[in-house]
Amino acid sequence: MKKLIYIFLLVLAACGAPKVSFDYDKSLDFKQFKTYNYFADMETGMNQLDDKRLFFQLDSLLAVKGFTKTATPDLLINIKTARFESSSPFQMNLGVGSVGRSGGVGVSGGVPVGNTSLNEEVLFDIVDAKRNELIWQGRSEKRLPKSTTPLAREQYFATVVAKVFEKFPPENKK
Repeated sequence: MKKLIYIFLLVLAACGAPKVSFDYDKSLDFKQFKTYNYFADMETGMNQLDDKRLFFQLDSLLAVKGFTKTATPDLLINIKTARFESSSPFQMNLGVGSVGRSGGVGVSGGVPVGNTSLNEEVLFDIVDAKRNELIWQGRSEKRLPKSTTPLAREQYFATVVAKVFEKFPPENKK
């Protein structure tokens, strides 16, 4: 059953995948870590419904990867989100100018073509609980529709988690 959940998450990740990046401490052997939990005072920046959706997806994926959630974890996870609007990168420029013998004057303006979009960035920090040191960080950024259904939000978080944690834990290639 766990493998089916993981396969489902990977299929969702392939559809409209977010931009992802990650960084980690290459000197560590991540096989030593078996347990995790979340920071107690974590403020994700999302509402409680989205928190539940995201935690469910992350807990499911980490269980498939062999991690256990416990009160005395090897790893602590912090999650932060940010939302921002961006305008379309396409612009139509209009210009009016005059060039005379001794100089010139010009006026130009840019008019964005298209609507603004809502982008959401989700940042995952994983800290070694014993050393209280950041050892892995993953980031996702995706454009969102202005209105979504609960099912669409679930699918969105499934895609984000699957894509960001696709190569977690990293292989130690010494």
